[in-house]
Amino acid sequence: MSKPIAMRQLLALIFLITSCQIFAATVDDNIVIKDGTESYTFVPEAGNFIVKNRQKHTFEATRHGQWLRSQMFYSDRIRLDGASGKGKAQYRNASADGIFHDDSRICYYEINLEAKGKKATTEFRRTFTDAAFFAKIFLQEPYPIASKTLQIDIPAQLSRIELIDLNMPADGSIARADRTMPDGSRTVTYTITSLPALCDDESAPAPFLDSPCILIKGWFPDVDALYRWEHDISHTDTAIPDTETLIAQIVNNDNPSEQQRLADTFRWVQQNIRYIAYEEGEAGHRPDAPAEVLRKRYGDCKGMALLLATLLRHQGFDADIASVGTSDIPFDIAEIPSLAAANHMICVVRRSGQPPLFLDPTTQHTPWSHIPYSIAGKDAFVHNGDSFSIERIPGTTPEQSTDNLTYTYMLLDGRLIGHATRTFTGDMMESALRSYHGVKKNRQAEALALMLVPSSRVAIDTDHIKLNESAANGTSATVSADISNRQAVTESDGTLYLDLNTSGDPCSSRIDTYKRTADYMLPFPSVITRSTTVVLPVGYNVTYLPENFAITTPQGTMQCTFEQYDGTVRMTKTMTIDTPRIRLDDIPAWNDTLAKWNDACNRQIEITPTR
Repeated sequence: MSKPIAMRQLLALIFLITSCQIFAATVDDNIVIKDGTESYTFVPEAGNFIVKNRQKHTFEATRHGQWLRSQMFYSDRIRLDGASGKGKAQYRNASADGIFHDDSRICYYEINLEAKGKKATTEFRRTFTDAAFFAKIFLQEPYPIASKTLQIDIPAQLSRIELIDLNMPADGSIARADRTMPDGSRTVTYTITSLPALCDDESAPAPFLDSPCILIKGWFPDVDALYRWEHDISHTDTAIPDTETLIAQIVNNDNPSEQQRLADTFRWVQQNIRYIAYEEGEAGHRPDAPAEVLRKRYGDCKGMALLLATLLRHQGFDADIASVGTSDIPFDIAEIPSLAAANHMICVVRRSGQPPLFLDPTTQHTPWSHIPYSIAGKDAFVHNGDSFSIERIPGTTPEQSTDNLTYTYMLLDGRLIGHATRTFTGDMMESALRSYHGVKKNRQAEALALMLVPSSRVAIDTDHIKLNESAANGTSATVSADISNRQAVTESDGTLYLDLNTSGDPCSSRIDTYKRTADYMLPFPSVITRSTTVVLPVGYNVTYLPENFAITTPQGTMQCTFEQYDGTVRMTKTMTIDTPRIRLDDIPAWNDTLAKWNDACNRQIEITPTR
C-alpha cells in the first residue's frame, strides 16, 4: 500500500511493474511491440483456483538500432515459472527511490536491436498462487503496441467473476469479445491495435484514472470475504515492550487532556518514524509489527498506522487500522471489493457521540485534525478484530489548503521597503515543509527566501528570515522576512508606476502541450492568494487604478482586485482550485485564461505628486 505524497512516482512504478515492464519508451517510440499475446487462465488446484499467466512479445526497431528492456514482476504470491529471450535473464529486487519491497522481484532481458527492422521475442510465464492478487490488468506497455491479443479464461465455477473495463479508448484500438461455452465457461478476448505507449507526461493522472485497465471483480464475492482475507494476512503481533515508559515520553504532560494525548501521539509518530513505502506482493498487505517499526524507526503506511493505533489503544482510545483507496483510485472498496480497491492504510479513532477521526501519520507536518486530500471523501475499510465497518471519510474544501503570501510596503526613495509573510495550511503546508526539509541544510535559508521573493532583484534579509512550522497551534506554517523591492517601482516624468504582481505563484505557469497526450493534474483543491499593500508617500495621489478582473474555469476561479483606501493601495490576486484535473482538450483554454489573469495582475498603479 502506498503513500499519497510523491504518489505520481510511486504509482508510476507500480503501474509499470504490474504491466510487466518498468522502463518507458524513448520519445520517438522507435521500438514497438510488433506482435503480442497474453493469457490469464483460472485453473483448479487443491480445492481452490490459481491463475496461470503467459506473455509473449515480439519487439521491432522501426527506424534505428536501440536497446530495449523487457521484464516481468513476481513475488511470493506470484511465482515466476519460466522466462525466455535473447541473452541471459537477469533478476533483481524491484526498487525505487523512497520505496522498498519485501518480496517484489523482477526478471528481465536487455536486448540490443542493432538496426532498423531487427526483432526480438521474449516470453514470461507466471502463476498467481493466490488468485486474490489477480485484481487488475493495465493494457498499455512502455512501448507502443502494433498488434496484441489478450485472453482471459474463466471456468463455469467462477460465474461471479466480472471483467470491468476502465478508460478504454474511443478510437477502437482496444476491442473486446465475450464468448460463453456450452459448459458455462467463458473466454474474454481483447484485441489491441495501434495502442500508444504508456504515458510519462509530467503531472499526468494516476493509471487508474487515465490508462486502459481491466478490473477483475468477484474473486471476493463481497466485502465480508475481502475482510476475512485481509484480516488473516494482516494479523500481526502488536506487543510493544515497556509501553508505559514510551507513552510517558510521548505525552510529557502531568495531566493532559484527551485531545492533547491524541495530538502528542500523532505528532510523535509523524516525527520519529520515517516513512518508506511498501508496494505489491504480500508485503503490500501485511503490516510490520509495531515493535519492529519502533526498533527500525521507519515503516510503511501499514506499519505506521498500526503503531499509531496500538499506542492510542494503550491510552484508552478506540483505535483501529483501516484500508483506504486514495484519490488515485476512482472506485470504492465496497463497489469493487478486491485488492485493487485500496492502496493506503490509516488509523481510525472512534469517539462516543462524535464522528470518527481519520489519522494519516505518513503526513509529516499536518495536524491530526487535517484530512489529506488524497483520502478525503473516500471509504475507509476499518479493521476491528473479527468484524469490520466501512466509514466515509469527510471531504475537503479548497479553503482547507491555503497558500497566502502578503507584502506590506512603504514607498521610499524609489523602492518598496517592508515585510513579507507567507502562510501555509493543510496540504499546502505539508507540501511546502516537505520540500523545505528535503533541501540540504546549507541551502535552507535560500529555499525560504525563494518562498517569499521570485527574483534576485528583490533583496531579502536571509540572516533574519523566520520559519514557524507550528503556527496557530500547529494548523499552519509561516515564513517571514524583511524585504526591499526595487523592481516594482518605475519613474517617468514625475509619475511613479507600481507593479505589485511580483510574487512567484504555484499553478500559474503555462502547461506545455508539445507532444502531451494526457490530462494535467494540479496537486489538490486549494486557495492561493497574493496580496500587496503599499503605504503611499505624503503628497502623492493615485491617478490610475486598474480595473478588477475575475474569470471562471472548469477548475475554479482566478481574480485580481485593486483597492485604494486611507493612503494605501492594495492589489490582491487569488486562484481557487476546486477541481484539480485539467482535461487534455481544455489545456489550451487553461493556458489562455492564465495569460489573461496574469495580464490583468500585471497592470500598474500610477501615482503622481500633488500639484
